[in-house]
Amino acid sequence: MRSFVLIVFTLAISLIDAKTFRIPDVLLLSCFIILVMLDISHLSGIWFFYEHCSTAFVWLVIFYLVYRYLGGLGWGDVKYAALLGYALGLEKSCIAFLFTAFGAVLIYIIGIGVFKWEKSAKLPFAPFLGFGTLAAEFFKIGLRE
Repeated sequence: MRSFVLIVFTLAISLIDAKTFRIPDVLLLSCFIILVMLDISHLSGIWFFYEHCSTAFVWLVIFYLVYRYLGGLGWGDVKYAALLGYALGLEKSCIAFLFTAFGAVLIYIIGIGVFKWEKSAKLPFAPFLGFGTLAAEFFKIGLRE
């Protein structure tokens, strides 16, 4: 059920960000609340909750530092990365963010080489985060699985 909720919200967030370059807070908060309620109802345990909250915090800090000092990300991307950290946990989120980086770089290189985009072309990042998340979910990639 967690995977279904995550996939539905990931698709919605990716589509909205692709069209508007915005990630609605209501979607992020709704997804987080639903995931926490599912975790409580399935009695996932305190360690599960602690690990996933810690992972969310780590990704929040990392993406915030990129947002603040390197630029290129929006505040919505930072919050979305934290949500994905909570939803996926440490191992799966690392794999998902590797897929995210690979997909973003590949599309950017193709865009510059084939479609002659400007090097300063602005791309929405949530669809790439969504791609990485879906790849990690569909292929069940994780060090513990």
